[in-house]
Amino acid sequence: MLYVVTIQGPDDIIAAADYEMAVKIANAFNDWWMRHIHVKRFTENDPMMWAIPGEWPHSADSHAESLENPSPDYAGFVDFARQNSIS
Repeated sequence: MLYVVTIQGPDDIIAAADYEMAVKIANAFNDWWMRHIHVKRFTENDPMMWAIPGEWPHSADSHAESLENPSPDYAGFVDFARQNSIS
């Protein structure tokens, strides 16, 4: 199975090497989002976002390409998850 993190709200996707990494990326995003809305004070004009791990919805080739080149918008969360991986 190929794994993904879906950012609900903008419906963006981030490829993950495995389920554990998908959970770590989702946790990193959700932690950032909770801190962001706490400091900024969430308003009705702000997007409602939440990251969840799941199954990659596209081809294996597109998954491999996305693993190699994560979106710049989310690359920091991927890097954080990699750096904080035990394995």
